[in-house]
Amino acid sequence: MKPQADIESNAISFARSLRARNLSPKTESSYLEAVRQFDAFLEGRQMPRLVAQIEKAHVEAFITDQLERWSSATAGNRYRSLQAFFKWLVLEEEELDRSPMDRMKPPKQDQHVPAVLRDEEIR
Repeated sequence: MKPQADIESNAISFARSLRARNLSPKTESSYLEAVRQFDAFLEGRQMPRLVAQIEKAHVEAFITDQLERWSSATAGNRYRSLQAFFKWLVLEEEELDRSPMDRMKPPKQDQHVPAVLRDEEIR
């Protein structure tokens, strides 16, 4: 494990890795945006930004913030994006021995039932 690696410097390498994997531009953008937002969230709350110091509680606080501000689908997208980032840090970069998200569960997705027109509205 390399000491003192921060999110920002790892995000640059992560972006290069995503491009090399030839993922869709939308997937790449989504992953990187979540990492940037997480980093800004940590910085704004004076939480650790060195990847080795990030704990499950920090990620949970970010996901909770996302749920308070956006839809559960958006929060779930951020969750999966960060999960991919931390998995990459563990398996490919060996920056971490384990992900802070190892025992986390994704946020429950709200069930959106589309509005159905009543018979009189159809007429």
